[in-house]
Formats: sequence, structure tokens, C-alpha cells
Amino acid sequence: MRRMFVHPTYYVMIPRELRLCLRFLVFICLGWLLGGNALTFRANAEENSYQLFFPLINRTTPLLLSSDPIWVDNDPPLGHEVVLFRATFSRPSQVENIRLHIFADTRYEVWIDGQWLGRGPTRFTTTYHEYDIYPLEPLGTGTHQIAVLVQWSPDSRRSESTTPYLQAVIIGENNQLYQILEGTGPHWKTLVSTAWQAQAALVHPGQLIGFTELMDFREFPWGWTQPAFDDQSWQNAVNLPLSQGGAECRPRSISPLTTQAIPYTILDVGHLSPGMVATEIVPPFPDPYQVNFTALDSTVLTLERLFAPNIPAPTIFLDGIPLTWEPAPTNRPDVQTASLDVDTGPHELLLQQLPSEGFTFNRSSANLLWDTSPFQQGLHAGRRLLLTEYVGAPDVITKENGLLNVTQFPAYIVLEMPRVVHGRISAYVTGPAGTVVDIGWSERLLDNTTRPLPFPGSLFPGWNQTDSWILDGNAHKLTTLDARAGRYILIAIWGSGPVSFQDLQVLEERYPITQNGTFTSSDFRLNQIWQLGVDTAAINMLDAYADPWRERGQWWGDAYVVDHINQVAFGDQSLLRRGLKIMAKGFTDGRPVAMSPNGNALGVYMLDYGMLWAHSLQEYLLRTDDRAFASAHYLTLLHFMDYLVAQTYPQTGLLDLPQNHWSQTAYIDTYSFFDRYGQSTALNSLYYETLLRAAWVADYIGDGEQATQWATTATSIREEINLNLYDPLTHQYAATLYQDQLLLPSVQAQAWALAYGIVPDEEKPFVADSLLALIPNDPATAHISIYGMYWILEGLAQAGRIQDALDLIHLYYGYLLDNGATTLWERFDSNQDHQTSLSHGWGGAPTWFLTTHVAGLQQTSLNSWRATPILGTFDTLSSTLPLPNGILQISWQTAACQTTLTIQAPEDTEGELILLPDTIAITAPDGTSLVYETTGELVLLPLTGGQTTLLIIQPCPDTSHL
Repeated sequence: MRRMFVHPTYYVMIPRELRLCLRFLVFICLGWLLGGNALTFRANAEENSYQLFFPLINRTTPLLLSSDPIWVDNDPPLGHEVVLFRATFSRPSQVENIRLHIFADTRYEVWIDGQWLGRGPTRFTTTYHEYDIYPLEPLGTGTHQIAVLVQWSPDSRRSESTTPYLQAVIIGENNQLYQILEGTGPHWKTLVSTAWQAQAALVHPGQLIGFTELMDFREFPWGWTQPAFDDQSWQNAVNLPLSQGGAECRPRSISPLTTQAIPYTILDVGHLSPGMVATEIVPPFPDPYQVNFTALDSTVLTLERLFAPNIPAPTIFLDGIPLTWEPAPTNRPDVQTASLDVDTGPHELLLQQLPSEGFTFNRSSANLLWDTSPFQQGLHAGRRLLLTEYVGAPDVITKENGLLNVTQFPAYIVLEMPRVVHGRISAYVTGPAGTVVDIGWSERLLDNTTRPLPFPGSLFPGWNQTDSWILDGNAHKLTTLDARAGRYILIAIWGSGPVSFQDLQVLEERYPITQNGTFTSSDFRLNQIWQLGVDTAAINMLDAYADPWRERGQWWGDAYVVDHINQVAFGDQSLLRRGLKIMAKGFTDGRPVAMSPNGNALGVYMLDYGMLWAHSLQEYLLRTDDRAFASAHYLTLLHFMDYLVAQTYPQTGLLDLPQNHWSQTAYIDTYSFFDRYGQSTALNSLYYETLLRAAWVADYIGDGEQATQWATTATSIREEINLNLYDPLTHQYAATLYQDQLLLPSVQAQAWALAYGIVPDEEKPFVADSLLALIPNDPATAHISIYGMYWILEGLAQAGRIQDALDLIHLYYGYLLDNGATTLWERFDSNQDHQTSLSHGWGGAPTWFLTTHVAGLQQTSLNSWRATPILGTFDTLSSTLPLPNGILQISWQTAACQTTLTIQAPEDTEGELILLPDTIAITAPDGTSLVYETTGELVLLPLTGGQTTLLIIQPCPDTSHL
């Protein structure tokens, strides 16, 4: 049944009778008077009644929409464009609270009177935009200048770009009324900047990020942001139809990203391919392409080119004879060389079938006079960085008075950061006109070298995080419009020099958060691992939960794990709230997108990621008590739960999926090949928990009938899993039931069944044993991945196997530390694969586990908490958990079978201390015995805000046999 249900806040039961129509009209009128939309209802055929829901009231119309979206023209845009806009506005003396509202597709930077304000917008979908608001106080009365740079660079991860446009308005208040001072329109001046190469290579052929930035300073109108700049030759902007800017538009709901300088070291400097000359053939060009040269003496001609499946190369003839190519040494991947003896006199190179995007090659220079082959920037700067040989030479640079001077050419510099950074390089660069500076970012170095690979060639086909600039002889700030990411930066300078870099910085861009969560124990190794998860989560928190390097998309399974690290380390709720909203916008008739933005465009629909969205929704509501948000998204939850029911096997009620690519079924974990189809144990364990979480949400908003229905279904699902997928003789769950065949037990089948309470209590020890037996002891060859560790550790925690979980963390995450990890990897073998990330937050399970299941700290509602410390794990421990109104702290010291435990909680909160049954006595510091309650085998002690110190006596180990 398709439910008609919009923004429920609370409801009233109305009998089905004649008075229904009258009451319904009354509510309609009430909603209209309050500025709401028409009310909706959903029928309950069995009880012949209706549940009637009030909509959320929102009278605010974004003032941004009072201005027209503009662009330079109405023509179809190029793949990559940078357009500059200028306008003047006047501030009357009586106008107060002046501010700028602004949005652009794909991104913008804005200046007022030559002063840089900021950049944006936050990532967006076709149906949902958030605009930025900049306060402009203090801004004097009189005339002022606004300048906006807009980069049109569509990508398939962060923004659902449709049409390039700018929309902005400057407003103020006059006697409590809004006054429009300036909005976008045809009176704005605009210029398409030819400084950026429109045909620049993509960062990735799948357009994950957008285009590389190839800029020519000689083409840029310097000073254009200043009020005195003459823009009379610029054309007037063109209004675009409002429908092109007509998505739902709301003020920015998360804080702007912040920028912080990150320390770096100069890892290496030296010469670029000594004895060789880099050559770029740039389209348009004739085919075949002819290059003439003269040998001044009998000599050897050497040529170098790139050749790999993703790097096309022409056929090259020398004086009509095709060249024979040999691979270069192994420290130069994808490079081929050809060397031939040439006689004195003229010669000809002929290149046939040149790639349409141009061709990069190196040629020797000794005793050879080439007619024409000037060095050019080209369209793909990454290729020459891969082709080039790097020969160390410390004297290539000098440092003095804050300047980094390059004195020998061509030259390179390699910078190393302490970890992966998402941000921009920034420097004021001076050099002769025509000098080319290439800058590439990489997460890693080529094996056994100091050389990054911004364009890894066949090691990562298509990836190219390399930008380039042509200098104009003056000092200019060099940076990128879009952010880049990596741990290493390769700077290559092609020219005659000298070139100087002043104030060379690496500026990290990240979500503004403060670490308030901590974990320190007597196990130093675990402390390191806990912090490793925090450091990784921090750089995976941008304007969404997203990998900062390669992926950069908001995939909700990834986000689910990273958010758990956020909750124990930072306690931010806004990023989760916005992520839930953006994801919900992508659900279509209940079918869940796995990522958003761009989930529908890419066609990725994964049931496990959809169900984890429902889990995140419930957890967000529990922590924040945000009833308006619950009302706004309950309809999405209802449709999604209906969609899940449609995917079930009628005889069992279990989810039953066809064999298909994981992007169309479920992911579970990287190596979970058999958990993704059929009636999967892992997937149905998640379904069981999703039903319970959905029932909680339904009860939370007052839909008790639906809550009961989902809870009843959950009970049935648990029974069917144990009936159809569990073998009590082997104490193992099959991976799946497919075409009446049980497939072999899998790691995640055991883990998810334990994690979500499927396993009967009496079977938990045996299933935990089965889980541990399936996990390899060698992380280097493991067939489990770091993402699935969240559920493995959670399953062991639910089985009470804390020490086994700690041993597993030591083994697997200690392996990362031993291999030099400074942030968590995408897989345990990511150091062997250039296509996987070394900065992936989805692997941070130990951080959540140690705070939640060892220190035992957990928020249970807006103003309540729970402490379930496992006192026997460490002699000493101290941990903090951020709460909405303060910090929850626990610490203990154990000696001689006695533990001194201290809990410090924020005022106006309440909580409970839960201890394991081996507790003999609990006393206050003065020796007064405390009264506590036992529930089953647990000891419960209610606590309030403030500090509580307890002395806990536990049984001493039996040493009589020693």
C-alpha cells in the first residue's frame, strides 16, 4: 500500500463518519492560516479510521530566490569553464544587518571590495541546494564592489551539477523589514576566463572529482576583484530561466570548512631527466606529425614515451624506420625507451596516429639540433610527471629570508606531510614568463623511492591529480580552485629560472570539529590505534562523510562507521543530520540509494547501506530528540520499509536478493561475495535490527500501530534466520540460502548475527568460537576487510568476548602501524594497491569499540548516558565521551583486587553504572557501602551529574596452585 504521509508531527485518531469531512476541512484551514501545506492522511482499512498528521510549518521563502540565476550566455557549457562576475551596490545609511546570500554551480569564490570572503557551496543535489550567508558588517555606507569567480566543473561524487550559474543577493534590514540592495541580473558584468584550459584532463575518467586545473597567468585579468578595475569591456550577464536554479533552496545547515596550515618537510629535490628535453604535442596538429633535427656529429638519439593500456601512443618512425621500444628500469613504470645511432646531418621523426588529447615524449639533446619542438603546458600535466626521471641534487634549491629559490632547471621538489591532507597548496611564485610549474598530489611513494605518483599510469588507470601553471614574470599567488588530497606533493618547474616560492604552505580544508573524546589505557598500542581512528575520521569529515583522496563520495555504509567515530571523539550532530537529509532526497519510491549526491545518476542501490541509513536516523533522533526532523523523514522511512518487504521471500519473510553486482544488491564487506544474494544471514540480521529501529522511530513520533507491526515482523525474522540458516551441530550460520542450497559459513554471517542479537544466548559462545575460527591470523593475506571489522568487533562485544576482540585489534591494526600507517587504510592490503585509499574512515571500528565496549561510555538519550566499564581489561584507564551539554569521563586504577573508579558527568544529566556480576562490594571513598540493584547477572547503580568515586571490590585470582 502506498502511504500518503507528509511531515507528521503529531496525530489524532478520527473515526470514519460524517464529521470526518468537516474536521478535515478545519485542519486544512488551520494549516493554511499558519502557512503550512495541505494536510495528508493515511488510511487504516482494518480499523476504519484515519491517522491525520499536521505538516511542519515553514513560512520562510529564501531571499536568494528574489534574484535571477545568471551566466555568461545561454549556450551549452564546455566541460570546464571559469567565469568571472562583478557588480556594484550601495549601502544606504539606514540599512542594518547587511549580508550576502550566494549559491553557484559548481563552486565559487567571492570578494567584497577586493577582500576575499570565502568559497562554496556545500555539496548539493539536483533537488536540494544550500546557499551560503556572509555577514558584511562592518561595511560603510556608499558604493561597494562584489566579485565572484565561478568554476563549472561537474563531478560524479560531490555535486549534481546541471547548469552553470550564479545566484546571489545582498540584503539588509530597514525597520525590521528586508531590503534588497543588489541581486544577480543582466546588469552584472561577466567574463569567461581564458586563463584556465577548458580541455584540461579529468582527475579521473569517471569524473569522480572534476577537471584538473591548467592555468596561464598571462591570460588572467589581474586586479579584477578590486573596485577600481575597469570592466567596461566585459559583457553583461544573461538571465537563466528560474527553473534552472529552482531546486529546494535552504540556508547552509553545517559550518563552513576551515583552513589550517599543515607542517611539511622537503623530502627530496633534484633534476628532471638530465640530458633529455620534455616535449608536448598539443592539438590541433597534423597527422602524421613531423619533427626535424640535425645531428651535429655521429651520436645516439634516445627517445622516451609512456605506453600502457590507458596511455595511447603513436607509432614513431626515424627516417622512415619504425622505432623499437624497450621498457625502462622498474623504478619508472610505463616508460619505454628507444635508442638509435644517427649519422651527422639532417633527420626526420614522423609520428602517426597521435592521440587526440596530444602526446608527451622526451628526446635527448646532446649533439642534436632540433628545428621546432617548444615545451608547452599541454592538456595532461600528469603524463610528463610520470614520464620524467628524477635525479636527486640538493643544490637545486636555496633558502633565504623565507624564500625557496630554485636555481637549476628543470627541477623538482617533493614535500611530505605527516599524514594525508585534503586541501590546497599556496605560495607566491615569481619566475620568468613562460615558466611552467606542475604540482601533483599522491597518497604514497613509488616503492623504495622518494617519488610520488600523482599520475600512476597503469598502476591506477586514469587517475591524475596534477595541476599546472604558466608564469607571467610577476609574483602571483599560486593555488587551486578545488581541493586536492595526498600525503606527498611533487612540484616540477620547467623553464630557465630563477623561480622563487614565498610563503609556501599546505593548507588543509576540513570540517570544523574539536576532539573532546579521549582514550588512554595502560596498553600504549591500543591508545595509538584509538587515535588513528580519530585522525582518519577527522579528514573523512568534509561537507559530508567522505574519503578525502580518491572516492570523495558520501556512501552511507562508510558514513555510518565514520559517524560512530565522530560520536565518541567529536560529538558533532550537524554533519549526520545533513547527510541523512541528502540521502533521503535520493530514495526513489522507497528504493535506497547507496550514496548521495549522484546515487541515482550512477544507479547504486544497496539494501545494507539503505538499512544503515535507517539505523543512523534512529541514532540521531535518540541523541538529539529532534522531533521536527523525525516528522520530516518518517515518510521516507515508511516507503523504504515497504520496499524492503517487497524484496522478501514469501515463505520465510526473509530478504531474498538475486545474484547481481554489489551496487545493485548489498555490500556487507569487501570480501563478502556470498553474503550479498539469496537469503543472506548478514543481510537479514541487519533487516531484523532495522525493523526494531524503525519501530523505535514509529513509536517516537506516535505511530504506535506501525511500531507494533514492525516489532512483530522483527520477531518473525529472527526465528526464520535461526530456523533456516543456523546449523546447531556446527554452531555456524550459513552465508546464505540460495536456490534451496545453504552456502558455506562466512565471517560476516557469524558477526552480523551476533552483533544484531540473532543468536540465542546459549549459542553465543559457540558462534563466537566459530567466528574467531574463520578469521585468518595473517592480516597480509586476510580475506576479511577493514570495513567489516565494525561488525566483527560488535559481534564479539555482544558475545562478551572483549579480550578476543582486543587481541584481534592488536593483530590487524597493529599490522597497519607496523607498516607505517598514519591514517587508516581502505583495506588491510591497501599499501599494495594504488587504487585503494590510505585514508579511509570506514575502518575506524576500534575507536568506537574501545570507548563503547571497554571504557563503556555511551549516550542513551539527549540527557542520559550509560557506563558499562570492563574493569578487568586494563590496570589503568581514562576515557571521555562528548555529550550535548558537556563531557562524560571515566577513569579507574586497579590494584590488589580493588578498583578505584571515578565518573564525572555533566550537570542536569542522569545515567547508570553497569558492572559485571563478579562485583563483591561497592563503597564510597569514606568506606560507606552503597546500595545497588541487580538485574539478571548485572549490577546497576543509578547516578546523576557531577563526580562520583567508588571503590569496587572484586574476587582475587586463585594463586594457590602457583
